[in-house]
Amino acid sequence: MNGAQGIKPQSTIVVSFSEAMAAPSADAWQLAIGGTEVPASATVSEEVIHFQPDAPLPAEAEVTLQLEAGLSDVGGNALVDPQTLSFTTAASELEPPAITTPPPTSPYFVCAPSWTFSGTTSTRTKVRIDGGAGTAVGWTDGEGNFSVKVPLVANRLNRLILTAEDWDRNVCSPLVYEIFSDCEPPAVVAAAKLETELLVVRFSEPVAA
Repeated sequence: MNGAQGIKPQSTIVVSFSEAMAAPSADAWQLAIGGTEVPASATVSEEVIHFQPDAPLPAEAEVTLQLEAGLSDVGGNALVDPQTLSFTTAASELEPPAITTPPPTSPYFVCAPSWTFSGTTSTRTKVRIDGGAGTAVGWTDGEGNFSVKVPLVANRLNRLILTAEDWDRNVCSPLVYEIFSDCEPPAVVAAAKLETELLVVRFSEPVAA
C-alpha cells in the first residue's frame, strides 16, 4: 500500500504484521491528511490491523498512516521499525451536488440556529454536512432532489463541508461553505473625536453599512 495511487476514498486500510498484534492504543498510530489528524478506528484480527476512517476520505488526497513504537504484539513486544505509510486517494466518480440554496457570501453572517441546503444530485445518494453543531445527513428522492438542515454553533464561524456518497460508495469532492451564526447585538467599545472633527466609534464586531 505504501505509495499507492488511486485508493478509493471509502477504503479500509489493512496492515499486516509478522505476528499476532495487541489492540493498539490511540497514541500508537495516526491517520492524517496534510498533518491534520483524520478521525478513525483500529481493529485487530491476529496479525492484521484494520484502520477505518470515520467518514470517507476526500478525493485526490495525500494520506499518511503513522505507525509508532507503541504498537506491540500480544506478548507486549514493541514494534521494532516504526514507519509512516502513505497513499493517494482516487479522483471522485461522483459530481458534487448542484446547490440551489447556498449562502450568498462566504463567510455569510446570519442570525439563525440552522441553515438548509437544498439541491440536486444523483438518485439514491446520501448528502452529508459536517462542521456545524452536529452532522446532518439526508437522502435524495427519486428525482435526485434533497434538502438537508444543518444546525449551527451560535456566535461562531461554522465551516460547513458538504459531500455526497452514492450507492456504490463513490464520494464527491467536498463543497465548503462558511456561515457565521451571529445573534448577539453589537456594543460600542470606544469613541474618539479626531482633530479633523470626525467622530470615530468602535464596535465589538463588524457592523453593516
